[in-house]
Amino acid sequence: MTAAHGELTLRLVPAEFLAPGDATTPEFAPGLYAVLTFEVPAGAEVDGESLTRSLDDAPGTPLEQAERNLAALPVERHEIVHIADGGAFHLLSGESGSIASQVLVFDQLYRKLTGKEVPPGGLVCAIPTDHHLLFFPQAEGSYGTLTGIAERAAELFVEGPRELSPHVYLWRAGEMTQLTVQQGDEIRFRPSAEVAADATEGPLVDDPSVPPDPHNFVFVTRMLGTAALDYGALLLSSMQEGNQNPNEFLAKGWADIGAYLPAEQRRPLDVPHGRLTEIDGHHLLSVTFAGAIGPAESYFAAIVLPAGSSVCRFFTLANDGGGDGRTALLGEWLASGYVPRQEDMPVDEDAFLRGIADVLGPPKRRGLFRRRR
Repeated sequence: MTAAHGELTLRLVPAEFLAPGDATTPEFAPGLYAVLTFEVPAGAEVDGESLTRSLDDAPGTPLEQAERNLAALPVERHEIVHIADGGAFHLLSGESGSIASQVLVFDQLYRKLTGKEVPPGGLVCAIPTDHHLLFFPQAEGSYGTLTGIAERAAELFVEGPRELSPHVYLWRAGEMTQLTVQQGDEIRFRPSAEVAADATEGPLVDDPSVPPDPHNFVFVTRMLGTAALDYGALLLSSMQEGNQNPNEFLAKGWADIGAYLPAEQRRPLDVPHGRLTEIDGHHLLSVTFAGAIGPAESYFAAIVLPAGSSVCRFFTLANDGGGDGRTALLGEWLASGYVPRQEDMPVDEDAFLRGIADVLGPPKRRGLFRRRR
């Protein structure tokens, strides 16, 4: 073998590639890990002295060197795959085993390919093998684009070689959220039975904020809210295009949550009802809940795509436990937690929607001149 200069880089690998007992390698996405590797041309070898010298001569930490080298990789093949409904997604492929790993420097890759910064809504992506990376901006997606990228990723994963993941993810600010789950031989979008299982495990037992009858609360905060914040824009798009029936979506999610609750806590007859509507240019799915509404439970909920935004917000009108059932608390669920917005709001859908519009509306401007007292 001949000596050669290698290059420090980052690689995305499945768990089975890690050393037994390795608990230090960061998990980038469920079951996928980012590792530092030193790559050399085929048929060449690098001794320890050469490796040390290469690291010492390059600026920055080893991680910074690896990220810089990964971002500098040339683009081998870049295709725009068009979908029948008019949507499209990017497909990168080639001989390099580092193509999928470029998701680790996604912001730089996106800038290289498009000349633009990643939109605030992030990128929907798939990394089926080492040699493929598929993605599109969430704000530009549709139900057809979402299913198209999922189907193509599943095909590539089955074909191999060097499989990584059959799933679809949302990449936003370096964080990967898995949008699909595997049920038998099928890949399905959340929410699903698996998400319901996650939502009803552990935290319900000791969380004092969870009511004794948690079906409504868990569905709202941990299933509907998750869908709103993770992929709400795509969900609303699919409903508006007629590809997803709002009430079928709600009924399935309600049943999935119930299946993982004890029988005495299920409310199978209180299935929520939803409708698509618009207020002040904001598009939303308004959800009305049936049955008795106890403290901490919601009378109404809404997945809202604000005008001019690509990221959804999630609001509820909930029983705060302090009234006579005629008024309730308008609040918003953020990734960081719950924010109350308005107390003593009438328990009425129109009032709820108007309250949301007031929260989303531009702040009232004060006049330049004021009357002196």
